Amino acid sequence: MGQRQNPEKIKNLLKPTDLIAAVLVLVNAIYFKGEWADPFDKAQTKDGDFYLVNNTAKTMPMMSRRPRPGQDWHPAFAKIGREKGTIILPCFKIECEKSLLGHFADMGLTANNFNRMSDTEGFFISKVIHKTFLDVNEEGAEAAAATAVVMSRGLSAPPFKMVVDRPFFCAIQDNLTGAILFMGTIYESEIT
Repeated sequence: MGQRQNPEKIKNLLKPTDLIAAVLVLVNAIYFKGEWADPFDKAQTKDGDFYLVNNTAKTMPMMSRRPRPGQDWHPAFAKIGREKGTIILPCFKIECEKSLLGHFADMGLTANNFNRMSDTEGFFISKVIHKTFLDVNEEGAEAAAATAVVMSRGLSAPPFKMVVDRPFFCAIQDNLTGAILFMGTIYESEIT
């Protein structure tokens, strides 16, 4: 990632220890910086309440301005451009880092799916890290995101194990026609 494409908004996506057993790393990154068509005046930004999901208030800098007559709005917000009023938005900056390995495992994409990429067995996804950055202020918005998928070679993953010990949905499908012959949800089963 060159500095011009992602000016240090996503830092330390991977640590050196993440790469010890790595044989392949796939990295995807995106960067955006845009200015408001009609910027907010910093002098009009004042502290105000932002209400969280649990209805508690958090004090945040709130930028405000009046819509410009004739401004070209997205159709979903076109009414804003036709009426008199004020727009009040919070200024905010957020950063987030998540491991997506569990989600990949839920889709069955971590173990033994990649053996055709190599002559040796044990080629697997060992780490998936996603980082995001978003800064919204009076001038506009700046955003960046990056994802790294680390593939390693090592011991094969443990064999697949599926345990159905809770209520579940089941179906019987005709493999020839694809028609569902029976289906239902099993909440409780009897031993017969």
